[in-house]
Amino acid sequence: SAVIAVPASSHGGHRQATLEAARRAGLEVADGDLLDEPTATALAFSAAGAVQPGQTVLVVDWGGGTLDASVLRCDGRGWHELAIEGNPVLGGDDVDEALVLHALEKAGLKTELMRDEGNAWRLRHGARRVKELLSHAGQADFACAELAEEDGPPRSIALRVTRADLERLLAPLLEQTEDVLERSLSHRAVDRDRVGQVLLAGGSSRIPAFRALVSRLLPRAVLRDDVHPLRSVALGAAVHARLRPPLTRLSPFQYLVRGDDGRDQPLVPAGSQVPSPEHERHMFAARTRYPGQTVLRVTLVERLPYNEGPFRPGDLDRLCDDGRTVRLYARGLPPTPGDTRVDVEVWLDGQRRLQAACHVDGLPGPVPLTERDEGLDSACVRDGLLLECEALAEANPDESAGLMARLATTLPVARGGLASGDEQAVARSAVLLHDLHDQLGACRRQQRELLRARDVARYDLMRWVFFYEEQVLPDFWDVLPPAPRTVAVDAIRTIRVLEQTGGSFRLARQRYGQLEEALEKSSVGLAVRALRWSETPGVPKRLSLELRDTATRMRLARRRSDTRAYERESRACRRKVEEAEQSWQMFCETGPFLDVRPDLLLGAPAGAVVGN
Repeated sequence: SAVIAVPASSHGGHRQATLEAARRAGLEVADGDLLDEPTATALAFSAAGAVQPGQTVLVVDWGGGTLDASVLRCDGRGWHELAIEGNPVLGGDDVDEALVLHALEKAGLKTELMRDEGNAWRLRHGARRVKELLSHAGQADFACAELAEEDGPPRSIALRVTRADLERLLAPLLEQTEDVLERSLSHRAVDRDRVGQVLLAGGSSRIPAFRALVSRLLPRAVLRDDVHPLRSVALGAAVHARLRPPLTRLSPFQYLVRGDDGRDQPLVPAGSQVPSPEHERHMFAARTRYPGQTVLRVTLVERLPYNEGPFRPGDLDRLCDDGRTVRLYARGLPPTPGDTRVDVEVWLDGQRRLQAACHVDGLPGPVPLTERDEGLDSACVRDGLLLECEALAEANPDESAGLMARLATTLPVARGGLASGDEQAVARSAVLLHDLHDQLGACRRQQRELLRARDVARYDLMRWVFFYEEQVLPDFWDVLPPAPRTVAVDAIRTIRVLEQTGGSFRLARQRYGQLEEALEKSSVGLAVRALRWSETPGVPKRLSLELRDTATRMRLARRRSDTRAYERESRACRRKVEEAEQSWQMFCETGPFLDVRPDLLLGAPAGAVVGN
């Protein structure tokens, strides 16, 4: 088996992807879980005799792509995590990027040079070399030759960079680093004065300005780099593989529950113990959404909490934007009456994975909620799309026309493909379900728009006039014959004048008919028709994109006078237009239906609950 270490700020999706990669590589992961890199660093230093029992240390691991800061205490037998903070997108690569931009500016070169992969590699390699030299010297030469330009001879860079230049470029990055370190030291479980040592890991920890920052924050602590900063994590993983010391772990993430209004309410605070003790499981109240509901969904958000203003323990007001949405599903429940009370219990297991169960009034025991977003083979199940469509079907049992009829025939095929492992059937069903889901969403939007629009006919007419004026004519101007082009321009001008002056709507409709007929009967009429269908409500997004791409290829073939390519694309276009017409027909036949999702109607979180 193998011990695999990851950044402490890796969220559940990162961890699951790493475990899946190990499984595919044929590796058995020790204890079924991943080791945090700062904890591995602490184990390496402890094995080297740098940490004694009873000591509290701050581990700062600043590598190429991430920054972790963890406070740990050693009790002689194992390690206790007291605080975990980090920035998953701040590392030495950002220092290299700042140096590259500085060098390009000084040399008078454009940043577009970085679009070439060869240029980007040479510049970043040169920046990394300069950065490493400036950790030991006061100045270094940034030299990079043979930088290719599209419209000129190769260019080169040769300039001298001082440590002061580097520190000026580092200032905004060090400010972010200081925020992370302050948050770790301001945690409610951390006594700042008891932190006696700072264990450094990662190549970026060698930067003198970074070390000066750490010394300023903890002037009485000793900075230790006894273990090689590029090897400490691997050595610590080896120590863990041999000794398996007990670890008391924390989760750096805050979990919030998302309500119907799109707002997130805090549920599981950051710094919670892993696994969650029985007395620290969190619960919130909810209700079923519609009669006969058999699918339940809860949407949670996993985020790193940031403190705002003065650092206060437990302050969760400011959140970073890289939150991960976690959807948990329960299916196969007996049909439940609408507005039935459901209590949802949430906790973290030993692998720091989110677990949940729902207690439904009238059912004897808890029903587990499982995550269906990731790690599964079927696209329609991975996206929760099958469950979404099942909820629509079971909430609208009386609707049997148009799209709802197609949905009723597609769902059994998707379920059968999943049960039998028929990947082709599953893939075909996934495409159909995506299309139907798009079209049903368009139905709901159209119903709302029609309720808002006082004059539906006038609104619809002007929308299509705008389409021809802003999309069709500019794109097809150079391939349209003069006669239909003139008719179209005159018709659009007349309709605009009638609209602005309150003129005859009947005349506007007549002129619009002339506009449409002139364009669709022209030599590129089929491409124009395809473009129109791509904008028609009720045509699935997938088909809309295919129609638009086909129309574009037809226009380019006509511009090049490539008759063979134009005919080939025309045949494909006719098939797609026929498919669009059938989709629109089903869309028009669909009656009003409930806007239903399998989510529960949420109440306010009730906080921690003892046991069950």
